[in-house]
Amino acid sequence: MSKLNFETIESLSDKPENIVILLHGYGANGKDLLEIGKHLQPNLPDTLFVSPDGPQKCLLQPEGGFQWFNLPAYDGSSPIDMGKTFQESVTALGDFIQDMLSIHKLPLNKIFLLGFSQGTMLALKFALETSQEVGGVIGFSGRLMAPIKSESEVNSKPPVLLVHDEDDEVVPYSQMSLAEKSLKLCGIKVFTCTSKGIGHSISPVGLGVALHFITRELDKINDEE
Repeated sequence: MSKLNFETIESLSDKPENIVILLHGYGANGKDLLEIGKHLQPNLPDTLFVSPDGPQKCLLQPEGGFQWFNLPAYDGSSPIDMGKTFQESVTALGDFIQDMLSIHKLPLNKIFLLGFSQGTMLALKFALETSQEVGGVIGFSGRLMAPIKSESEVNSKPPVLLVHDEDDEVVPYSQMSLAEKSLKLCGIKVFTCTSKGIGHSISPVGLGVALHFITRELDKINDEE
């Protein structure tokens, strides 16, 4: 699989000390979440923000739209296609992260994954499967692809923040509670934030909580060094 194309917001310092990877939703692209990085950057001056395109063109958004995996309910694909493309994106994301770590000489715990919708599902899958912990996962308007049946399925336990709107018309709000319960049963520290009235979107309140989460977890990591 070819390498992921990506957009970048450079850190304000000479060398980034950490990286936030922004993972867009179904039918969007890397540019879609750049405003999130611009909003967070003044308070995270040592952070590099990178926002890759999904590896697959989205048939329902042919003009510059990408996806991380097929959605049978939308595109008529099979569950097998969905599982195959999902795992391909997990691998592609892993390769992308390794490239970022190599270029910027950083450890994996200085990587934070911030996903929206499909991007949240991908972020959670990767972060729980990898053998070393990322710094944290922030998931907006997403869900776990499948419930975690036992702790043996989890290789890593990074802190997780889940943000969801009560009026989400695409991914039901109830999915946040289901994910929270499943993750906590595996010993993962989970924080949640509820918004109201914005639907399947990212609220300013949610962004503020995400900033607090990243700052707090970075302080913990730096204190341990």
